[in-house]
Amino acid sequence: MEGIHEEGAGSIEAPTLIALGDRDFVLLEHAVESYNVIPDAELAVIPDAGHFTLSSEPWKVIPAVKHFLEKAKKRIPVATAGTGYQPGETR
Repeated sequence: MEGIHEEGAGSIEAPTLIALGDRDFVLLEHAVESYNVIPDAELAVIPDAGHFTLSSEPWKVIPAVKHFLEKAKKRIPVATAGTGYQPGETR
């Protein structure tokens, strides 16, 4: 990874989880750089994990992903002219 391009990554509007293992070949510095550039990104460093832990030991990664996804459920839904506002409904 040669560094994140700030002009592109800085425009990301989707919720973003940056996850890596503490024994990953992706450098923590690169993950932190991405975290700092992407608005509202979240960073998860998975203990005792390498780059392919999601495939080989998913139970180590799933709690971080689950937490990230469950937070999205708690956000206020967005209303549009077509859908209107529906409290308690997801988008």
